[in-house]
Amino acid sequence: MGNCRGTAYYFYYEKESITTLNHAFLATIPEKAEGYIIYADLCTIPAEELAKYNITFKKIPRDIAKL
Repeated sequence: MGNCRGTAYYFYYEKESITTLNHAFLATIPEKAEGYIIYADLCTIPAEELAKYNITFKKIPRDIAKL
């Protein structure tokens, strides 16, 4: 999505499938930033590891599409 004040924003979304923030997805991130905010359906990375790399996970609210 972009970068603002040292934080990189990523929206990992696929219309027909559930997306998971995992190590495989992290390996696809091309830019280095001071922090990351990543939107996805699920996260399999432990909170301690997310904090270590300054990653904030945000859950995509899929239910909103049903309204």
